[in-house]
Amino acid sequence: MKKNITKYETIIMYLFCLLIGFIALLFTSKNSFLYQLNDWMDANAFFTVGKSMMNGVVPYKDIFEQKGLFLYFIYGIGYLISHKTFHGVFIIEVLFFSIFLFFLFKLVKMLLNKNYGYFIIPLVAILITTCKAFVHGGSAEEFCLPFFSITLYYLFKYYKNSVLSNKEFFICGLCAGFVLMTKYTMLGFFMGFMLSIIVSNLYRKNIKNCIIYFTYFLLGMFLPFIISLIYLAFNNAVNSFFEVYFYTNMTAYTKDTSNLFVTTMKGIFGLLISNGGILFLLIILLPYFVSKLKIKSENKVGLIVMLILTTFFIFYGLVFYSYYILPIFIFVIVSIISLFEILTKKIAKIKLKKVITIVFIFLTPLLCYSMANYRSDIGKSEKDFIQYEYAKIINEEKESTLVNMGYLDMGLFTTSGIVPSTYFFEQQNFSYEKFPDNIDAFHEYIAKKKTKFILFSTREDLNYIKDEYGRIFDNYDLIRDDIQRVEGNDYNMFLFQVKGD
Repeated sequence: MKKNITKYETIIMYLFCLLIGFIALLFTSKNSFLYQLNDWMDANAFFTVGKSMMNGVVPYKDIFEQKGLFLYFIYGIGYLISHKTFHGVFIIEVLFFSIFLFFLFKLVKMLLNKNYGYFIIPLVAILITTCKAFVHGGSAEEFCLPFFSITLYYLFKYYKNSVLSNKEFFICGLCAGFVLMTKYTMLGFFMGFMLSIIVSNLYRKNIKNCIIYFTYFLLGMFLPFIISLIYLAFNNAVNSFFEVYFYTNMTAYTKDTSNLFVTTMKGIFGLLISNGGILFLLIILLPYFVSKLKIKSENKVGLIVMLILTTFFIFYGLVFYSYYILPIFIFVIVSIISLFEILTKKIAKIKLKKVITIVFIFLTPLLCYSMANYRSDIGKSEKDFIQYEYAKIINEEKESTLVNMGYLDMGLFTTSGIVPSTYFFEQQNFSYEKFPDNIDAFHEYIAKKKTKFILFSTREDLNYIKDEYGRIFDNYDLIRDDIQRVEGNDYNMFLFQVKGD
């Protein structure tokens, strides 16, 4: 009877997390049904590569984009569900986010031994999805959140019981493997996880356990990697994968600085402050909250080391995009749990628990809607996005081909349904000095009339294109010139069509 109740409670917990995840993302993610188009350039780039992958194009070898294969697979599945919208991606996004919340719920239930999760989980969902780091919806960081929460749950399970099964270490390694094949700079979290476990065992002279745990973790970690290599090897793309995903990311993004520490701290604190006072305090005060947890001293140190390693590996390249800091907010749950432990010491019994739970559930849609980063885009139609009008023009031509110049993917590949026919389909955020291949290829495409259409998006005027890509006017006609607002900025959108031979 007890086993059935446990299963029933587990199902209720997950359904609750699924409901909260759906409600929160419905208002805060541009992939949801309330938004006409997710116009975030990164999401469109991921969707374009995922779509290409499902149409037989091999990432890294046939098309250039430098995120991990697992992320493209997610977007590819989303494309199979809905070819020209992000609604398929939204379904996957909700499932991933609900798993993230579910393991946080299990963590709350394990440490507090109460049903506080029914109002802590909505609080976490609100804080995460309305913060500035939660950009547009569908970031690599967001899709990795469940892998962090699963691992964090098992870490505290180890702290509580001083043991994990080999299967559980394998699962944590599997989580690390999926992160490795999504965005490897987030692996610092898992390095901290294993370091905490190993140090704890070395302290007790359990060297044999260290070897066993580490072996099962590595087995899990390398499984997604090996599966990816098999796919890449079958398509003769292994060398391209290592060159693009590892070498290019390590060399084209990083910045040189004479004052590494000051630059890093300014960047991190700037991002923390931009995400609001609550998240800022929950992270900054984490050492204090960790000190109040009912765990061993070495485990407390291990948690702080995890935070430091996670942060270091994310920002080692000294690039501080707003969404980079999202994984660090996984540690917010630790601060919240500790805060509740402190409160329960002060207050013998928190009364009106059911009332508070109901209030939080009803507050979730209200707060997520009112605090959504892109609330003004809710309810927009196709006429509000020039990408749909351009798509109609492009699709009038048979076997149309397209390249996106000036910036990352502006969404025209999404609205038109076109699969890129060129290796470089967008302009990367790399300087010419560190990565000239992209711009050089564009000049070649223009000279050889590689595509029927060119979408050139820029915050400069037409003179910029004349100065930088003057030959485009010899081989292409400018057929449309419009302004589109993207990510809070106005972009000049120039649509070129190849001249008749």
